[in-house]
Amino acid sequence: MWHCRLGHVNYASIIQMAKDGVTVGMPANLSTLPPICQHCILGMQTKRAVPKIRQGEKAKGILDIVYSDLTGPEDVISAGGAKYILNFIDDLSGMTWTYLINEKSQAEMVFVEWHALVENETGRRTKCF
Repeated sequence: MWHCRLGHVNYASIIQMAKDGVTVGMPANLSTLPPICQHCILGMQTKRAVPKIRQGEKAKGILDIVYSDLTGPEDVISAGGAKYILNFIDDLSGMTWTYLINEKSQAEMVFVEWHALVENETGRRTKCF
């Protein structure tokens, strides 16, 4: 209980506080081990780093392979009212196009516009999306 009330402070500090008598009314049974705090375990976990070395073949030309990612709804809405983020990433160049959209249903329309734009600009066709 005190571990949670004190902001998940380490157990050694709580035991030391109880031994030193620095708190009034803190019952502390020092004869048993404290329970494992699942919140602290989750808070200490880390994500694995993204590998720096790419596996697999890379595209040989612009627009040969294009990746897309649609995220949302985001917790914070943009100034324009967008709740979703649509990204297109070219595999060869790493060029990224980002679009903020209000509704998920707008993704298809944005894709069609983006597809026409990049094919006209580059003079190349998208091979794998």
